This record gives sequence, C-alpha cells and structure tokens, in this order.
Amino acid sequence: MSLSQRLALLEWAREAHAWIVEDDYDSEYRFSGRPPEVLQGLDNARRVI
Repeated sequence: MSLSQRLALLEWAREAHAWIVEDDYDSEYRFSGRPPEVLQGLDNARRVI
C-alpha cells in the first residue's frame, strides 16, 4: 500500500471508530531500500492492533 493509501485507511478507521489488525509479515524480506512504514507507527489515534 502506498503511503497515501495507508494514511487514508488510518483516517477512515479514526472516523469510523474501527480497528485495523496489521500483520507485517514480510517487512524483513527486503533486498533493497527501506521497508514502508507500518500502520501502527503512523497511527496517532491508536486504531491499529
């Protein structure tokens, strides 16, 4: 998911009082570049589990 999509999802969860369950299983399997930010690290509203 792109950063803008991640931020939109977080905004939706905040507005809907919904929870997001994140399973970041493949972030360590990168051969180049930094992995994308995890949703929980971007979430200021604490809606990500």
